Amino acid sequence: MPTKQWIAPQELTIFEVGPLWQAYQADPPRDSEFNLDLAHVATLDSAGAQLLLYLVHHSKQQGCLPRIVALPDSIRSILNQLGLQKSLGLEEPV
Repeated sequence: MPTKQWIAPQELTIFEVGPLWQAYQADPPRDSEFNLDLAHVATLDSAGAQLLLYLVHHSKQQGCLPRIVALPDSIRSILNQLGLQKSLGLEEPV
């Protein structure tokens, strides 16, 4: 079975997280692996970072192995500044 992929939009901000969370809840991962594809994300605020944290946490609770893939350098820098690399399961500091 292919790994479920959640593709984040260009803006992962307070204005987007509500509908994104509802979409996730409507179709949560059911496989052992779950990819969070951030390739298209250009804007990330604290609400978007919180959504990423919760998606990782919730996926783990459901028995999935969440993985962040295609992380743009600009978003990597923000996550590093926020100190979230370990909480998001990134293997090494970003």
